[in-house]
Amino acid sequence: MSITDIGEARRRRAQIREAAQWALDHLPWTSTIFAPEFMTRWPDLTTSERSRVAVEMEKLGTALDQSQSQFDLDEIGARLSGDPELVSRAAEWLLGNVPDVAHPEFVRLFGYITRSEIVLAIIERGRRLQTEEARHRGQ
Repeated sequence: MSITDIGEARRRRAQIREAAQWALDHLPWTSTIFAPEFMTRWPDLTTSERSRVAVEMEKLGTALDQSQSQFDLDEIGARLSGDPELVSRAAEWLLGNVPDVAHPEFVRLFGYITRSEIVLAIIERGRRLQTEEARHRGQ
């Protein structure tokens, strides 16, 4: 493998990470990496590379599942972006209803927000639950 090959491999890995972050921040969470807007934004990615983008995106879900504390969640959330109003509304729905983003009513109401906003809403829901629990313990 030449230095040029190594440089190209690094550039492609960086592009895959960038594409995954873009998908998290821009695609509706109900879309896939084969959605037209992704294909338009990242036309030179191969099918194999798109699959690697999906793996990068799945790492976020794994990190959420393995989070041991609010600090872990806050660290994950710090890397994401989204519309605070949408995040708040989605978190509020998750608090007052079934806490499941796959619930048909949640999908109907929030199917257009991004994966980043979904993750931020889940984190916000957890934060609100902790605050509520602390308030109840203090009474």
